[in-house]
Amino acid sequence: ITTDRAFTGNSVVGATQGGQRPDYLGNLPGCSPAEVTTGDIGHLIKTSCFSFPAPGVLGNLGRNLFHMPAFRDLDFSVFKNQSLRGENLKMQFRAEMFNILNNTNLTAQTFANTFTGTGALVASFGTPTAPTYNQSRQIQLGLRLLF
Repeated sequence: ITTDRAFTGNSVVGATQGGQRPDYLGNLPGCSPAEVTTGDIGHLIKTSCFSFPAPGVLGNLGRNLFHMPAFRDLDFSVFKNQSLRGENLKMQFRAEMFNILNNTNLTAQTFANTFTGTGALVASFGTPTAPTYNQSRQIQLGLRLLF
């Protein structure tokens, strides 16, 4: 379980080579660092808290301002060994469960750019493009013969 997964975000000019960062409007109501990330899976970041910096000026967005929802994953395994025909042959029953609680965990690397090269806000900014990080609940059973 991880409770704080901070990240900075992608390039704001549509280039993935680094680009400049947006201006963070932290003085607006509802734009404090604790309020920028909404926690809503459908729209994680408040886009109204950012603006396009003037050409040639680096934006003032600091590092790791955004915080992803907590990462929760619980795996569980049960094994039972049974002797068959003395000590030389054994059978093992295995039950393995992954992501038992079936939590959806987002990843920070799946967000669209903030602005286009012309300074227009990208409509999908703040919305995860691939919202799940982990697979859904999985249960596997196995029978193993040890000799």
